[in-house]
Amino acid sequence: MIVVRRWVTKTFKNNFWFRSTASLTLLSILSSCNPTEIPASGQRINSGYTDASLANRAFIYRDSPAIIEGPNFGPQVNMKRIIDDANPELITIKSQLKSDCNLSIFSPLSNVTDCLQTFGSKSASQQPLNRNSDGTWIFPVNSSEFYQVNGHYHAQLVMNKFFESLEFAYNHLQLNVSPWVVKSMPKYLNDTKMFWFKGTSNPNYFNNTYLSNYALCNLELNASFSPAGPEVCMGKWSAHSNFFMVQDPSIIYHEMGHAFVAIMMNFRNANIFGTHPLRSNLGGYGFDEAGSIGEGIADYFSFFVNGRSHIGEWGLKFAKSTRPLAEDDEMHIPGIDTTSEGRLSYPQYLLYNPNNPNVPEEDVHYAGQIVGHYLVALTKAFQTECSIPAQNLHSTSTSYVLLLLAETLAEIGDLNAIGMDQSSGAALNPSTFTSRFNNMDENASFLWTQVVNPPNYRRFFQIFSKNINKYITGGLCSSFTRDESEKLLDDYGLLLFKAYNNDGSSTKSKNIQISGAGTATSYMTPLPPTKVFENNRRKSVLVSKELIELATPDEDEDVATYYIIDDQENMSAVLQNLLFKGFPMNPSTGIASVEYNNSNIRISPGEIVALIPNLKNNSNSIMAGVQLLATDWDHVHITDTTGINGNYKPCKVDDVTTTAQGAESGLSCNDTLDTYRRHVKQSNGYFRTDEVVAPVCMVQLEEGEVTKWVSQNEFRKNSQGLSLQDKDCLGFGTAAATTDFTFNPHECLVRILPGANEAYFSKIAPQKSYSQTMRSGNPNHIFGPGNAIVMEVNKWIPPGTKFRCRMRARFTNCSDCYNDPADATADDYIDREYNGAKPFKVINIEFDVND
Repeated sequence: MIVVRRWVTKTFKNNFWFRSTASLTLLSILSSCNPTEIPASGQRINSGYTDASLANRAFIYRDSPAIIEGPNFGPQVNMKRIIDDANPELITIKSQLKSDCNLSIFSPLSNVTDCLQTFGSKSASQQPLNRNSDGTWIFPVNSSEFYQVNGHYHAQLVMNKFFESLEFAYNHLQLNVSPWVVKSMPKYLNDTKMFWFKGTSNPNYFNNTYLSNYALCNLELNASFSPAGPEVCMGKWSAHSNFFMVQDPSIIYHEMGHAFVAIMMNFRNANIFGTHPLRSNLGGYGFDEAGSIGEGIADYFSFFVNGRSHIGEWGLKFAKSTRPLAEDDEMHIPGIDTTSEGRLSYPQYLLYNPNNPNVPEEDVHYAGQIVGHYLVALTKAFQTECSIPAQNLHSTSTSYVLLLLAETLAEIGDLNAIGMDQSSGAALNPSTFTSRFNNMDENASFLWTQVVNPPNYRRFFQIFSKNINKYITGGLCSSFTRDESEKLLDDYGLLLFKAYNNDGSSTKSKNIQISGAGTATSYMTPLPPTKVFENNRRKSVLVSKELIELATPDEDEDVATYYIIDDQENMSAVLQNLLFKGFPMNPSTGIASVEYNNSNIRISPGEIVALIPNLKNNSNSIMAGVQLLATDWDHVHITDTTGINGNYKPCKVDDVTTTAQGAESGLSCNDTLDTYRRHVKQSNGYFRTDEVVAPVCMVQLEEGEVTKWVSQNEFRKNSQGLSLQDKDCLGFGTAAATTDFTFNPHECLVRILPGANEAYFSKIAPQKSYSQTMRSGNPNHIFGPGNAIVMEVNKWIPPGTKFRCRMRARFTNCSDCYNDPADATADDYIDREYNGAKPFKVINIEFDVND
């Protein structure tokens, strides 16, 4: 995609890129030949094995060729040298290449039949591999069947270890931790089978209730996990006919790790009353910190199995994309080591590619290295500090980490927005529970958990560290103190919070605390949250949100306020990849279309454009995890008391939109909304007359000598010569799959598309803009889809019409984005406050629409 500066016709490097699935994307460009198919397998071995010890077994390779044969081996490989032909392993007792999922917790064994099924390549007629007639799974080395069997073995290996650690976590939480402690891993895990994909059946997210494991996908030097399948795909290298990603078990463990993350994120999204229609994800398209966290956790699952602090020594080696998981790895540059000063800390190393350390890369895999390194270092700290028997050192210490991950991801991903269970073991009914714990309510929670307050490094590690205090320091390993935990976290620059937010208060009211063992009426007076030891904060620098703003155009410095992408080819690709809540984001029929896009680097009537704001950091420290929201929010005061037209005045939320420009003085928004209510017509045909959230973009209306900012609905009816009807508005007639797609006349002229209503920026250097930061050391930096906000522009807009869009910015290492600086307890904002301006810096983006 060609990305051009708004005021100057100088182009950036082209090609917009996408990430629709979690994958081990290889960033190097490799030469390739025509695709080469795997050699024919010939006849299956039917040599009449009579040794009963070989029944249901096969000879497997225990690790990759690079580990067994040495780092200089390959890329040509003879797998006969790699397999362990002396110790056959059990594959499955089933007649086809399938396995069951079994979770043995203190209630009876829970089983999901055929939960893992392995195939060769993807095809319409695919069938699981049948067992040999001699009862074995032994096939010719390097055949398709051979790789399916080995791929199944390693996927099953990490899956079984995951369930063993999950059983440990569940039994410890339910048997050894006080019932009055609020837990996120639900008591009803067995009943709902939410420990696997079987637990939900929404067709928008899953094609199957089993995980498809493809050993030989047609991916060029790549591997991926897709939650939509759900499926794992292991690719190949066309230039070398016998090189396959499935030959590297560490990559299998990584991709299976993505599957486990998807499962843990959704532990709470079904209960005895039913299944939530949506699922939580850890990360979206393009770069974001949630996706980086997911990649770091997936890397950890390789260490989880093999205890080796490196991933991809074979599968990623020839693309120069392998990744270390500890600072003592020889791959790291000088200065990175296991001392407090030398740790791979946030945000310094967010863009660090150890394969090419001089070129910053905004990539979730490399940013995720900080998470992977921290988790490995934490595991080693448990091994040192905790009284764990030597023979169980690795399995027990990694099970401790799995417990923390399960609790943290379950809390972050909760869409039912309850956060507690009844003492009887059943789940509370969302429809009868009014004081939410995790999100505003079960309907708005997807927007809150995925967009408005998504997982970033601060939120994730605040919850993770809270769980260390609850379950490790407070139980399993008291010798690993809170002081040590905070110091290790700060070594990685991740002590990004002031308090643990462990007071258990409702997110609708700070005056309500929910008891873990009670019922829907089990409340207590909350205690102040535990504050961190501030003397432990040495590397984790926090910066005020007041120091972020839009960059000022400067041609000499090659800086723009924002960038526009309006060519047809790339915007078509954007729309094809655009989803929200699992639904495709359909553009407005006949009112805006990429057919109107004219590539003139301006915002023109009828276009669908991507706008990339260029934010600037005015501080002397790095800002990281910068998020710009274009979602509806509480920034208007409804002036229409009849409900007929829903007109409003903008609240005076900053010094930009003044009372002289139509802002309402004395009626600034107070973040009082308990729920997220869009300003659309109700079932009775009238707008609400009380407080609601409104679209971000206002339009300038001139009435005589008075110029003011008004709603788009008011403008279309009062602007001379316009008078558009509903059918001439954006969004009219589009399918309302969810309330987020419901037609809203207040976005008649400019409509921010759901699924592309936030922009994310990895980091901004001190006293620089985002574009300057990314192009420093990498002049060919490519903007990604995560950097863009996509909007439709009505074809009937009169040229010269001016718009002001009130967006909201915050960032991860922010000192005043998550709690009120005047609050001595440092208690986090509750979810209802995210309806307004308080946690954010308001960023006003202005543009005019011209041909």
